[in-house]
Amino acid sequence: MQTKRHLVVVAGIMTTFLASLDATVVGTAMPTITAVLGGLSIYPWVFSAFLLASTVTVPLYGKAADLFGRKPAFFVGVGLFMLGSLLCATASTMTELILWRALQGVGAGGVLPVTMTIIGDLYAAQERARIQGFFSAVWAVSSIVGPLAGALFVEVLSWHWIFLINLPFGFLALGIMATALEENVAAKAHRLDLLGALLLTAAATSLMWAMLTGGRTGVMSVAVRVAFVASAVLALLFVLQERRHPEPMLPPALLRIRPVAVAAAAGVCAGVILFGCNSYLPAFVQGALGLTPKDAGLALLPMGIGWPLAANLSGSALKRLGYRRSALLGGAFLVLGTSFFLRFDAHTSQALIMVAVGITGLGMGFSTTVLLIAAQEAVPWAQRGAATAMVQFARTIGGAVGVAVMGAALSASLRQQLGATPELLTLANEVMDPHRRGGVATATVAVVQGALATGLGEVFLGLTLAGLMAVVVTFAFPRGFAPAARATPSATSSPSR
Repeated sequence: MQTKRHLVVVAGIMTTFLASLDATVVGTAMPTITAVLGGLSIYPWVFSAFLLASTVTVPLYGKAADLFGRKPAFFVGVGLFMLGSLLCATASTMTELILWRALQGVGAGGVLPVTMTIIGDLYAAQERARIQGFFSAVWAVSSIVGPLAGALFVEVLSWHWIFLINLPFGFLALGIMATALEENVAAKAHRLDLLGALLLTAAATSLMWAMLTGGRTGVMSVAVRVAFVASAVLALLFVLQERRHPEPMLPPALLRIRPVAVAAAAGVCAGVILFGCNSYLPAFVQGALGLTPKDAGLALLPMGIGWPLAANLSGSALKRLGYRRSALLGGAFLVLGTSFFLRFDAHTSQALIMVAVGITGLGMGFSTTVLLIAAQEAVPWAQRGAATAMVQFARTIGGAVGVAVMGAALSASLRQQLGATPELLTLANEVMDPHRRGGVATATVAVVQGALATGLGEVFLGLTLAGLMAVVVTFAFPRGFAPAARATPSATSSPSR
């Protein structure tokens, strides 16, 4: 059987769209779900469980793709995602929904890294930049379609369909991948680093809980301090486990390969910028500027245009400028775009916001695409999955931790300006909701909007610093790194071992 590259791309785009859509589609349906299932006090974990599970499993899938082949890893990831989707639709309590969302996340964690690894096998570097542009567009479209789709399903059908809709498309993608991708991997005994996966999960969970709890309460309680210490100890144990395991999920040796190390470090910075924009820019538009959710969506739209545009252009940039200068070009756009954020205040025009977001999107498109390709080109086939996963994991964990840090900074700023009483802090939530804003005195709205603008200004400073750090890190990329372009692969995309 001959590998059909275009069909493989179609299957990858379908599953990537489903996994990325699920990160956003649930938001608009949650008020209805909460009304049915109850559990308002724990409903934020519906989002956190999915994000955490899909983050910490990325390296495990990357290593599995290297050890057992790309197709088995892809099938396991998509299969678990579909099973989680089905179970989410049958949940009768909020606790059940959180549990099945975590299972969904375990599956979703394998979709993007394995798909990007397959694309790395099938396409040479310059072609790959164009293909990755399509996947960038998928993420952009899903961030816009998700909230709208969630509202549509709730109003026309029922909340269960935000999960059930994944099943037919998932089965179709699996069928296409099964028939379109030919892969020959010699049978060999392998040992997955399950203990490493468990330690990484525990460390990340402890860290995120400590940061979110401490940032929300503003009090470094004994429990929060213990969680921070536990996270550090677990992270150290994870590093030791990776050094001793014969087939580690995140091989430390990869970080001695400079293109991989630079791509991972810059990925952390890019994750801070991406997650920070998506998390806090809508709060600025609705809270500090007093606009609507639709305006917040429009403010993020240029990111979905600039990113895939730059990703498609990065193939030409690689040919003319090489890896290092192309990545630095992306870093320059990141710094320029995020520097506009420093000018945001309660009187900022939406046009300026969209310009800033669009330029930032160009930076993300050039930087992330070029550095991921460089990391893939710097390693042999047997390490490409792990290298891809390391870069993807760095971006996601950087974003998750960055959002928690910025959330803590915002909470501290609001407490300082509005006071520490729950009643005053609740006003910030009411001012951000256009339906509840009218019930707040006009003078109070102005005070809260000013406080939000100041607090979010500190968040935006963090985004600019992340952009500057990305440039500094990229300067460490080796000069003259330009692996020979690989020929178009034959039907067999993986070597026998």
